[in-house]
Amino acid sequence: MQMKKLLTLLALLGTAAVTSAQVTFTALDGTDGYNDEDIPCLFDGLSSKWCASASGAWFSFEASELITLTGYAMRTGSDGETDNNNRNPKSWTIYGSNDNSSWTQIQQVTDNTDMDGKQQKTFYFTIEDNFTLYKYYKFTFQAVQSGNTIQISELIPSYTKYAEVSSLTGVDGGSAWTGDQAWTNMIDGNLSSKWSCWPWDDRDWFIVDAGAPIVLKRYMLSTGNDTNSNQGRNPKAWTIWGTNTENPTNGADIWTEVVNVTDQTMPITNGTAKFFDVVGTPAPYRYYKFKVTDVVEWGMFQLGEIRLNPVHDHSVSSTYSFAGGGTAQQVELCDVCNKAMISVYKGFTLVDGKPFNVFVNGWGGNGSFTYSRSVSSNMGTICLPYSMNANSKTDATYYTLAYYNSESDVLVFDEVTGNLPAFTPALYITKDNASTINLDNLGGAAFSVTPTTNVTKQDRAEDGWAMVGTIKSGSANESSNSIYYVNDGGFKRCNGTINYKPYRAYITGPEGASLVKGFGISDDMEDAIKSIMSTENGEIQLYDLSGCKVSKVRNGEIYIMNGRKVMFNK
Repeated sequence: MQMKKLLTLLALLGTAAVTSAQVTFTALDGTDGYNDEDIPCLFDGLSSKWCASASGAWFSFEASELITLTGYAMRTGSDGETDNNNRNPKSWTIYGSNDNSSWTQIQQVTDNTDMDGKQQKTFYFTIEDNFTLYKYYKFTFQAVQSGNTIQISELIPSYTKYAEVSSLTGVDGGSAWTGDQAWTNMIDGNLSSKWSCWPWDDRDWFIVDAGAPIVLKRYMLSTGNDTNSNQGRNPKAWTIWGTNTENPTNGADIWTEVVNVTDQTMPITNGTAKFFDVVGTPAPYRYYKFKVTDVVEWGMFQLGEIRLNPVHDHSVSSTYSFAGGGTAQQVELCDVCNKAMISVYKGFTLVDGKPFNVFVNGWGGNGSFTYSRSVSSNMGTICLPYSMNANSKTDATYYTLAYYNSESDVLVFDEVTGNLPAFTPALYITKDNASTINLDNLGGAAFSVTPTTNVTKQDRAEDGWAMVGTIKSGSANESSNSIYYVNDGGFKRCNGTINYKPYRAYITGPEGASLVKGFGISDDMEDAIKSIMSTENGEIQLYDLSGCKVSKVRNGEIYIMNGRKVMFNK
C-alpha cells in the first residue's frame, strides 16, 4: 500500500497549522486501517484516527527535509473512554532512514503505563541522544494495552533542523579518483553522490566559501552512497581550518585550525548524516578547508556531504497555531532551528477545567493570558501556570496559606498584596457578590512549562500543613487522612481522597490532624473594629464585619474573633 497525502504540521503539540516554511510530513506505508481510519489520519490535525490490527502494526512517514527527531506526541482516539480504551499502544520502536530501506533504531519504549486511554488525551515523549538527520521515520508496535486492535488519533513530531549555511561555494580541492566522484559532490546537497579518492598525492582536501564570516559551532558529514558494502572507506580523522584571506590556497600560511578529530566513528550505512560539535567558540571565518587525515582501513576513503552550522541570531517571520488549554493559541518559532522563542509567547487563553499543556522542548517565557471563571459563591481557590498581579484585580482578594494558630485552632491566610507567582496555590474571596472573577494578565506574565506532576505544593514544614495547587485534573490520596476543600462558599473536610480540576487548590494537614475549627485571614484591622474585640471574663465573642455581635455562624461568611477575620468550618 502506498499513501501520498501531504499534510503540514507544526511539530509542537495538539492540533497544528503552519506555513510552508516549516517541515511537512507525508504518510507513506504501513498496516492498513479499518474503513477510512488509515495512516494519513495520524497527520491531519483532526479528531480522526488510525485504527488497525495490532498484530505487527507499523507505519512510516517522510519529512520534507532532513530532520533530527527530538520527541513526539501521541494523541489517543476519540472513543478512548468507551470499551476501546485498551487499544492504546503499550510498546513500540522508532527507526530512522535516509533511503526508506535501511533502518536505524532511534528509540524503544516498553510496557508504557502512561497511556491511560482517556478520550483525546495527548502524551509526550522525548528522544534522548539522537543527533542524526533522517528523512524517513518508521514506528513499529509490539504491544497494546490489551486486545487485538491499535488506534492513535494524532502523531505530532518535534524536531530540529539546526542552523546551516544556506549554500557553500567551492573554491578549490584535490583531484578525484574518478571524474564523477569529485570533492564538489560534498556541497551538491545530494546524499546519493559522494567524494572518493586516495588519501595521498595531495588529493584529500577541499576549500569552501561560506559567503560571509561565520562562527562554526557544529558541522555535519554524511557517509558515501555505498557505505554498507565499503565500511572501511569511512574517514576516522580529519582537520578543519578557517581563514578570512581572499582567494585562499591550500599551501598558503593563512589557515587557523578550528577542528582536529582523531579516532572518530562514522555511521556504517549508506548516505547517513552525523553531526559533530565544535569545542569552544572559534573566531568567525569566511573560508574553510577540510582535510582527511586517516581512514578506517588502509586505502580509498569516501564521504557524501558536508554542512556547516554557525551560531545564528534567532529570527521569526511567522506565527503558528497550536492547541493548549482547550483552544487554539499562538507561539513563534525560529525560522532556522525551529526552537521556540522565549520572548515571544503571546495570546494564551485558558479554558476553565482544561489543563494548560505547553510542550516546547522545556522552554518557558512570557505571554499575555486570558482567563476568567464564573463563580456561584463568594470563596474559592486558584493555582495558575503564570504570575498575576493581585493588586490589579477588583472582583476578588487573594490569600496564601501563612501558618497554623494552635491556640485558636485556626489556619491563617495572608493577603497577597502584589505579585502572585506562577504555580502558587491561593484562596480568593469575591468582592460585591461578583459572579465572575477575572484572572487575566494581559500585560505579559512569566510562566513555565507545565510540571510533569499534577500538583504543586506550598509546604509548611514547621507545622505540617500544606496548600496544594492543581495544574491538571486528577485525584489524590493523602496519607494524613485530612483534606480540606472549598465548596458552596465554605471549607469542607474529606477523608483521604479528593478529585480535583485544573487551576484549583486544596489543603492537607499533618498525619492524624483533628478537625480544625476555622480558617482565618491575617490583617491589620481598623481601630474601630479592633475596639470591639476586647472581651470580658476571657469569653470568645464574635462580630460581623459591621461590628454587630452575633451568636450563630454560617459557613462561608466572615466574622471577627479576637481581632482576626475568621471563617468557621462547621
